[in-house]
Amino acid sequence: MNDLVAKMQERVLGRTKLRTKILGVGGICPQEVYEKAMEYGLNLFDVHEYKDATEVDNRIRIKNALKKSSRKRSEVIFTDRSSALTREKLLEDLDKTLGMLETDYLDIYGLYNVTQATGRVKTATGQGGALQGLKEAKASGKIRFIGGVSGHHHKEIVQLLKTNEFDVAMVAINLFDQDVIKDVLPVAKKLNIGIMAMKPFAKGLFTEVPEAALKYVFSQDISVAIPGMMTVAELEQNIRTAAGFRILSHADNAALKQEVDEIARTQGKNICRQCGYCVPVCSKGIDIKYIFYMERQANRYYSIEWARNEYAQIKKSAAECAECGNCENECPYDLPIREMLKNAHKLLG
Repeated sequence: MNDLVAKMQERVLGRTKLRTKILGVGGICPQEVYEKAMEYGLNLFDVHEYKDATEVDNRIRIKNALKKSSRKRSEVIFTDRSSALTREKLLEDLDKTLGMLETDYLDIYGLYNVTQATGRVKTATGQGGALQGLKEAKASGKIRFIGGVSGHHHKEIVQLLKTNEFDVAMVAINLFDQDVIKDVLPVAKKLNIGIMAMKPFAKGLFTEVPEAALKYVFSQDISVAIPGMMTVAELEQNIRTAAGFRILSHADNAALKQEVDEIARTQGKNICRQCGYCVPVCSKGIDIKYIFYMERQANRYYSIEWARNEYAQIKKSAAECAECGNCENECPYDLPIREMLKNAHKLLG
């Protein structure tokens, strides 16, 4: 695998001039995946705060993987972001991450979900906002570049990028998120803003032809794709795909189209991307994201028995929806969530 990574294409991360392999490591991964990724020579890691069922913070695993490896801190690129809107909270979040990673600096630090609700862009970029904290952190040497601005509302991402304050953006790039490809990528290219492509498999929608899905992302105007990987086998398969990438073939295109048609057949046009923006605003505390995940398992992967058993154990069912509409106001994909919850309950309840 080391030889494959050594031969892997490198791209420049926009105006940062940082060179990264086209495959990075994103999401939440087990300890052994981080260790192998370090060992094999991948050089960009999303160090954002995540916890799995073990409740071990992602940043602890990454720190331990770097310590166990022979790599120097300067040989890897660490990128992170904060959901803070104010200067004080952002600097507090940054210091916490630096402490957990036991490092003096992050290569890239930016804003997370700042596009989630009306008014957040103005607050984060205004006087005393999070952007002011980012500038102070860069001036003090705690971060090298301002970036990692991420979200799913493509129009507001464009609005942020046009301020020309950000060096890097992290956006969902896959066959289902064409608005990002059409609207965000040209702006980023014009301003020389590096693009980190998250969710290359559309949060688990692409499973039949993952190699083609990943090649599709590499074919776009991006610097690096950062899928989450749950096993070493997934990591190694993605490395093989990235190392062998030259251009998206007709066969890859045909395979992708076939899977898209299958997804459309089983799930229709209303496809949940599992971003989770709807969950915190639900007035009834319904885990909308997980309900739609269970529905996907039942419809697409034929795990109907598992999905119904799992649904029976959740604290709040879809039937408890108050129809307040908060979820739909937050959804970046304009999904009719209230209607979808009713359909999910019919299937799973």
